[in-house]
Order: sequence, then C-alpha cells, then structure tokens
Amino acid sequence: MKNLKYKVAKFGGTSMATAETILKVKNIILSEKQRKVVVVSAPGKQTKGDTKITDLILAGEYEKVKARFNLITKELGIKKINPFRKSQSLNHSVSRGEYFAAKVLSQLLGYEFVDAKTLFVYRNNAWHASKSGFHRIKQLLENGRGVVVPGFYGRCANGKVKTFDRGGSDITGAMLAFYLELPTYEVFTDVDGVYDKDFKVYDKLTYEQMEKIVSTGAEVLHPAAIKYAKKSNITTIIKNTFNPKTRGTHLTV
Repeated sequence: MKNLKYKVAKFGGTSMATAETILKVKNIILSEKQRKVVVVSAPGKQTKGDTKITDLILAGEYEKVKARFNLITKELGIKKINPFRKSQSLNHSVSRGEYFAAKVLSQLLGYEFVDAKTLFVYRNNAWHASKSGFHRIKQLLENGRGVVVPGFYGRCANGKVKTFDRGGSDITGAMLAFYLELPTYEVFTDVDGVYDKDFKVYDKLTYEQMEKIVSTGAEVLHPAAIKYAKKSNITTIIKNTFNPKTRGTHLTV
C-alpha cells in the first residue's frame, strides 16, 4: 500500500537558478505538508544568455561556480557552503552542482540533507536502492523531518560517485517515489505542463502517450523517470514553479 502522507517534489535548474527563484521553491514546498521529499537539479541559467552550473563545471570554470553559489547564499542570508573544488573524478565534479544546490535548499528549509550516493548504487549494469539509505529516509520522515536529495547521481559499488544521463534529476525523483512507495511525483519546471500542437496544456496523459511525446525529442521528462513511475503506478504531475496554482499535466497509467 502506498504511503499517502508524503509526495516527492523535484525542482529543475530554472527553479534553482537564483536566490529569488529558490525562495519561490521554498514557498511551494512549505505550502503543502505532504512535500517532505524534495529533489533538486543544479542551478540553471539566470538569464537567457547565461550558462548552467553543470556546463560551467564541464568547462572548468570553477571560480564562476563558486561565485554563483556564494551570491545565492549571500542573498538568501544563509551560511556559505563549502567552496567548490575540482575533483579527480569528472563524475564527482559534475555532480557537485546538484550537491551544493541541495545543501542550500536544505539549510533554507530546515530539512535534512541526504546525499544521493547513500541511496542509489550502480552494479551489474543497473541501478539499485541502498536498503540502509532508504531506511534512514523513512526514519527521518516518521520523525517529522523533511529531506532534500541532490538529483542526477548515485555511487558505484566501490563508493565512487556515478552520474545519470543529463536530465537525470528526473530519474532521482521517480526512483525515490518508487522505492518509498509514494503515490505522487511532482516535477516543477518553467512551463505550465505538457503542451499539445496548438500550445494548449494537456490536462491528462497516459505514460504511453508521454513516451511518444518524449521520443520526438521533447525534453519534458527523462524516459527512465517515466519507466519507474509507470512500473509503480505513480501519478506524475508536471507543474510550473513560476505559476504553481495551475493544475499542470497529470501522467498516469
């Protein structure tokens, strides 16, 4: 039986781009007591001509990464996070955008930070849940705590960080809903939902319909996230951080 007390809410890079947008995220989370499991992407573009944090890391522009995070924490009035440093592992370095974004939001909310590498293990060419990691999350929830998890990565069997595909924070959220047996997975982005050819938002779609839309190149939801949600009969809702009162598009089996 699914746990109706909680839902997973994932916020994309546009939602996490600036202190101003992160405050919107905070208000959305605290507006509904079920939103106790939160997943975040790395900060995206602040403006149209800006560069995403993950792309700055890939380009080796680490001082710009530190400057972005320092500005966010300063404007939010919270404690500065540990400075970003280049890692020997590209997977580890690239995952730090999500890691530090989750650190920022957990501090702002007063939620517990839970590192994704304690939850997801890659072995035998597939991702698996860590029993001890999910036991900890369940204990935190039972004790009334919320959790913030960085998206996009887990770990290998040897303990080293391994990233998902780009857009993989969608997968993190779907896997959390799947393994925690939660009925609802909200994906907050910068659009009101999934649009049809006439630019009207679909009210409802089946996962099969969504798979066809994604197969055409639409970057609405990662295909692997659809797989997990479909397998466990989770309702996924695509919503807009900047227009949160809209119903959004509901995806179901």
